[in-house]
Amino acid sequence: MNATGRLTPAPPNKPLILVIDDDPLVVRVVEAILVKHGYRVRSASSPHWGLALALRDIPDLILLDFMLPERDGLSVLEDLRAMPDLQTVPVVMLTAHSGKDLVYRARLSGVTDFLVKPFTAKVLVERAEKWIAQAVSQREAKLGAA
Repeated sequence: MNATGRLTPAPPNKPLILVIDDDPLVVRVVEAILVKHGYRVRSASSPHWGLALALRDIPDLILLDFMLPERDGLSVLEDLRAMPDLQTVPVVMLTAHSGKDLVYRARLSGVTDFLVKPFTAKVLVERAEKWIAQAVSQREAKLGAA
């Protein structure tokens, strides 16, 4: 498991995905899928460690569990969105809950998308590709406008 923040092997020019989830099995499975598709992956099993890792190496995408120890994913999302360097990083909420109230509150807090557990490897990779491509495109547009 990568809960210590160890970076999984992949070329440094590949997109970096941060996984914040306290379930070691979910982390191992998500890491294996993403690494197989060429992504670099960092993971954190606590909200505190996840925020620290996100600030240390700005990821291209954050996969954030809704049910975390100490705090829920919405409060972590609010902290991420309050940090200038992380405001535009896409955040996909991983959740077993998909009620309208959660979706509404998460959208207000700045979530980009949801993945409802259990999800398939295909769906995970498709969403990662989609949101990373959009983030890269937005960064390039900002650089071109500057």
